[in-house]
Amino acid sequence: MTIGKTATAGIPDGRNVHEVLVVEVALKAREVPGEALASMARANPHKLLFVCIHEDEACLAVMLSKLIVGPWRETSTLALGLNAANMDKVWDALAPQTAFGDMGMEDVTAEERFAVSARLKVLHEERDGVEARCRKERQLARKNELFRQMRALEKQIEEMERDETAS
Repeated sequence: MTIGKTATAGIPDGRNVHEVLVVEVALKAREVPGEALASMARANPHKLLFVCIHEDEACLAVMLSKLIVGPWRETSTLALGLNAANMDKVWDALAPQTAFGDMGMEDVTAEERFAVSARLKVLHEERDGVEARCRKERQLARKNELFRQMRALEKQIEEMERDETAS
């Protein structure tokens, strides 16, 4: 199923996205074959939206910088909103709904948003590690240095989250 070649869908061509393919994947078990889908997406020049179906449930998957699989839902409740201004907007509406559960942000692509989300995850993990080391540290000078590092990471996280919500 194709949402769009611009000629068949009546949606104007985008600057980066020229076609979005919707691929139905019928599963024998409720397990998404992530490596196979990722390989398929990397081998295909088009943007792919995978609809993985098992019995009366489905989940969506998209390839951003890695394969993102959304939650399982009943097929009867599966619906996506579209912004059909051009193919870039179509993709930037479909990908966030799969990856983040929302319609996305006006001036941020799904790929950019995923990169920020991945960076925030790394910063949170780093902060948690520094915090754990700080709690265990016995030397006051080293404990203070770890505390400063933790506060700097928290400030960086706060700024990134504020920028993300402001977009």
